Amino acid sequence: MDLNGNEWTPIGMNEPFSGTFDGQGHVISNLTLTEAKTCYGLFSTVYYGVVQNLGVVDVNMNVPAESNMLRNGVLVSWLHNATIRNCYTTGNVTAAYGWAGLGGIVGGIASDAGSVSVIENCRSYVNIKSDLTDVTNCIGGIVGQIECYGGTAEIKNNAFSGTISGTGAGCLYGGIIGAGFDGNAKGNPVVSVENCFFNGEISFSGEESEAAQIGFVEGPVNNCYWRTDCKHPGAKIIAVDAVGNVTDGNSAWLKDSCQAVEDFQSQEFLDLLNKNAGKNLFIMGMDGPTLPIDVFHIAADYSKVDAAIAKAEALNQEDYKDFSAVEAAMTAVIRGKDITEQAEVDAMAQAIEDAITALEKKPAESVPGEPSETNPEDESQTSTPQTGDENHSNLWVVLMLLAAGGIALSVKSFHKKVQG
Repeated sequence: MDLNGNEWTPIGMNEPFSGTFDGQGHVISNLTLTEAKTCYGLFSTVYYGVVQNLGVVDVNMNVPAESNMLRNGVLVSWLHNATIRNCYTTGNVTAAYGWAGLGGIVGGIASDAGSVSVIENCRSYVNIKSDLTDVTNCIGGIVGQIECYGGTAEIKNNAFSGTISGTGAGCLYGGIIGAGFDGNAKGNPVVSVENCFFNGEISFSGEESEAAQIGFVEGPVNNCYWRTDCKHPGAKIIAVDAVGNVTDGNSAWLKDSCQAVEDFQSQEFLDLLNKNAGKNLFIMGMDGPTLPIDVFHIAADYSKVDAAIAKAEALNQEDYKDFSAVEAAMTAVIRGKDITEQAEVDAMAQAIEDAITALEKKPAESVPGEPSETNPEDESQTSTPQTGDENHSNLWVVLMLLAAGGIALSVKSFHKKVQG
């Protein structure tokens, strides 16, 4: 569904959404939120609800300075004891106002005692920019900020490949999570991060700001991965004491299974993610492993195009009157299409095949002494015997003998007439 850039009013703006929204693999495009309002996202607040199987692409979200919303996310502004699964987002998010959280999927998460908020099997490519200059903020590729009050949020099987940048002082930037805090300040784990990876970029300029590839979390981080060329730590464990001061956390929460990855597009890395997930959840996409629902980042099949090109290249161009149409069809091939454009790719292959079928061969050149293809009547014409041809020499001998016999008969007949 194309929203055509019309200003969007988030679902659940007046009353939290508590049902199940199943996108069934459909895509919402051109979601636009640029006017001042109390919340930003496709959904405002999801409370004990579910959002799943949905793509939100080409987002334009610009939170103006006059806004008064604390949390901003592409899919959901505030997730409370709820679940988001099997979704993906693309586009641009810019915030000139905010205090708590800014995220590519969710702005903020809350989990109460006995309840769990979950974000699983999600992918984001959003470019997130915070223009805050004097406000502390938590900015993450998947979720901005997590506050738990006795419950534990679960962030698993997610990936972020976009960019994160900011100018605010004292901000926390994370490739997956901006920050996760224990709202009760009792040192309990507020979030578990499992089998996630970040292969995007983080840049910032504000004083006393920090960045981590996975995020600043109070809870276990296991089987998570980031780029080898990133200067920021993979994850930083933090805790909040009883009076709200940030302290050093339990470093044992960061598991040895977390590591930097050199090649995100290797089969080895794909197999590792699926092993961690316990099933074949990820497939190889155009920017590394992704999920089957993420159709705009799964490459189209070019096997028919490659086969047609190989067939054309095996031909000798000199054998044909005009090879230019085949060359033009091969030149017209555009690589890098995704599976939603498969019909276009197949049409490229067919264009090459059609150009090959339409080729006309040049006429064969005539060989001296042999009938010409262009003049079949030559076959009925008698050629003069040539010297040096053994068969032709024998023919000459026969002709001479016949001639000599004819002369002898003529002389004998003449003598008979004289004597008579």
